Amino acid sequence: MRLPHCLSPFTTTMTAITATSQASPSRSNSSDSDGFTSPLIPSNFVATSPTTTAGLESLTESELYVRLLAPTKHGYPLWHSTADSNLPLEYRQTGVEIGDVVVLNDFGGFSYLFNAYRSADDPVNARRVPPNFSPLEIDPGSDNNNSNIVIRKPKAFGPGSHIVSNSSFFRKATIPSPCTFRFWTSKVPRQFGGGLVYTSSAPKGALLILPEGSRRVDLHHQHRTQLYNYATKFARSWYDYLNGPSDTSRQDPQQPQFGRQLQIPSNAIYLITGYDNARAYGAACFAHEYPQNDSQFGDLEVELELKPILPRSFRSTPRYTFSRVAYAAPTVGMDDVFERQTLCLFLRGFKIAVRETDEMESSSSSPSSPISNTGNSMGEAFIELVPMPERNQTYHPSDAINRWILRNHSEVDVAITHDDDWAFVIRDVSAHRSSKICDVAFFDVCTLPHTLGRRRNPIRRGIDPAY
Repeated sequence: MRLPHCLSPFTTTMTAITATSQASPSRSNSSDSDGFTSPLIPSNFVATSPTTTAGLESLTESELYVRLLAPTKHGYPLWHSTADSNLPLEYRQTGVEIGDVVVLNDFGGFSYLFNAYRSADDPVNARRVPPNFSPLEIDPGSDNNNSNIVIRKPKAFGPGSHIVSNSSFFRKATIPSPCTFRFWTSKVPRQFGGGLVYTSSAPKGALLILPEGSRRVDLHHQHRTQLYNYATKFARSWYDYLNGPSDTSRQDPQQPQFGRQLQIPSNAIYLITGYDNARAYGAACFAHEYPQNDSQFGDLEVELELKPILPRSFRSTPRYTFSRVAYAAPTVGMDDVFERQTLCLFLRGFKIAVRETDEMESSSSSPSSPISNTGNSMGEAFIELVPMPERNQTYHPSDAINRWILRNHSEVDVAITHDDDWAFVIRDVSAHRSSKICDVAFFDVCTLPHTLGRRRNPIRRGIDPAY
């Protein structure tokens, strides 16, 4: 039996999406990455991807939203953020946390499995963890509130702010606040006014509106190593358990409910190291295949108007709705139950893939995509995955990296990629570079074999493997 060998692309690989946000900082999505650079990233690395609308119109709303908003470098965008009502009350009261093990779903959200830091008998883990589960401890005497471990930004985005995709060219207008006692005693932020109106004549775009702002939480990058090593050790057993047959001999109600052929793909597990969340949000996306100046359609203009719905009681939080929508797909979300920032907007973490085995063939990913692999004298390999993912496989930029590692290095059993790896080098490209939608990944083929040959420990970008 071959010993598991895990590789992370922190020093060698990166991927690309389409462009950067018009209104977002052009840096890595991690809140603790200021001033953090990798000396192992070759200077000739580029990360680009076509940005034309050809093919976009065939995507679902959630797929389109992810592909257009991921380049803003805030993490993996979620189209739907409402927690499943079947989840434990304790989980729904707080929402996503660092250490959550989740699987992205086809609806633009995620399915929670368990938390790596909580004990097996914790309410959020009860009857959910694998057999012989051992929770991960951060540091003796430390907790998640320690500012040296977890970085918190309670006001990452202020009330009335927004995040837009590149080249969306949105115009924003604020509706004047009603001069009524009911409005002025409500909890509608003054910055939001009576509502916000966004218009755009661009052929494609994605928009996230934050009426009450949002917060950001991230595990400090120095403490990701412990979580990474934990995933390296247990990744295979997680997949085997989640996809394995249920054990009918277990009658104890405290025993796990999983292990009943969930049939998740072998690249589906997502280990969370950071997130953005809010109490309320509005989101929209659009892609128009036809020419903007086609006389058949006239001067098409996307219009979105998000307005508050005042509660009956001044103690309650407001609701929000798109009162007017033209040529776009909208969605709204708000926590009316707990009235807390429980809705997740962006996820950041490790995407984990394992090599297929005979026992996991039934849970394999979608059929392989044609790959063109070319190299040059400068030691750079270009991997282009042209087709879109199959409908039963949720798109994530890290999947292209993990797939390449497993296909090209037979000694590697587990591939783990953090969202910072592909966000680190994302850049804009011309909107007319290509007429196809594709994923693009670049790899330093000179460094990669050298790394595999000399180091068998997982490698973190900018962090000593022995840390």
